[in-house]
Amino acid sequence: MKERRTLQQIYYDILSAIMQENDNETQKLRFTNIQLSSKISYDKCKEHIKSMKKYDLIKENLCITVKGYNFYEAFTNIIIQVNQLQSLFDCNVRVPAPDESKVTTYALDYIQQLTVVLENQVKLSKEWLKFQKEMK
Repeated sequence: MKERRTLQQIYYDILSAIMQENDNETQKLRFTNIQLSSKISYDKCKEHIKSMKKYDLIKENLCITVKGYNFYEAFTNIIIQVNQLQSLFDCNVRVPAPDESKVTTYALDYIQQLTVVLENQVKLSKEWLKFQKEMK
């Protein structure tokens, strides 16, 4: 079973859909296209867009505000960091056992990479919490 999206993920998907529709200059920005691109039912999409307007993420004419762009950028950075963490944990690495120095060097490199990613994640988490406080 597929995991449910969080409210922030839904907002991100709606903002992505609006940006995608704005990039396609041949068509007029339509609510239905946004709803279909973000994979939400019509009624739910209306509710989410209404709350996004309340939080000043988008304007009445479905244009993204500066706050909306900041939200989009922050969430994009979080997605990138999560993907980096997953790739570090998912890699199946064969470590040569006989030479202990190579194993130690590899382990130290791996720990350094993981430390950098985790430090970035902490920084982004702090920014994200600050941004959520501003939304309230």
